[in-house]
Amino acid sequence: MPMVRAMRMLNAIEAGTLTGVNLETLLTGDPGRLGELNQLLVMRGQSRRMAASSTAMTAIVASSTALSSVLASSTAWGAVVASSAAMNAIAASSTAMNSVIASSTALNDVVESSVAKMAIHASDTALAAIKASGPAMAAMRAATQYTVNNTTLNGTGSVAISLPGTHYILLGVSRNSTTSSTLTMTTKRGGSTQAVSGATGSAPNTLATAVNLAGPLVAPFNASLSGSGTTGFYMGLLRCDV
Repeated sequence: MPMVRAMRMLNAIEAGTLTGVNLETLLTGDPGRLGELNQLLVMRGQSRRMAASSTAMTAIVASSTALSSVLASSTAWGAVVASSAAMNAIAASSTAMNSVIASSTALNDVVESSVAKMAIHASDTALAAIKASGPAMAAMRAATQYTVNNTTLNGTGSVAISLPGTHYILLGVSRNSTTSSTLTMTTKRGGSTQAVSGATGSAPNTLATAVNLAGPLVAPFNASLSGSGTTGFYMGLLRCDV
């Protein structure tokens, strides 16, 4: 009977008849129903089914109790980071993103998942949450796809930057010379309001951490520097499409 009720609950979540608010009330008001949800989340097939449904994930994201259960289940969370529908729902919610950021395990899974990173790249809400979080910025910078690109150019000019792939998140900039300037990228994702420029700082910094950024870039890349004379910069980039 508990499994029958659990399946009915999942059916209602998928159908949109059990909203996030209703789901939160149900789970907090009856520990048995929370147990039924947790039982579903350890089942690979049901977790994948939930993660593939935008309607279901919208409800899950709107229920802090349900989302906590998903984050606590390796099976369910594995299905979520592999699903565009699921990650798009999470990336659209600052509350959900903050819950992900609060879990070092979940955050590390995100930076290793191209599906998850592409969802974040497409969402200014998600990017803003990352930029505001020290742990999130650290995880992004430590990810295996993190690249520091060192280019020198005249401060009044611009340079084309050739990198593999098409989608990157600009994490920060710094300078590699004695001249301070402002680096500006000109290939930001359309519609984004996230900054893709920043001052290179008062001292050389090979880690591109003079300023925190979380700006979505789309190839082909182009950069320019303010000021004059020959200056250089470091740029922190996280590739999203791998």
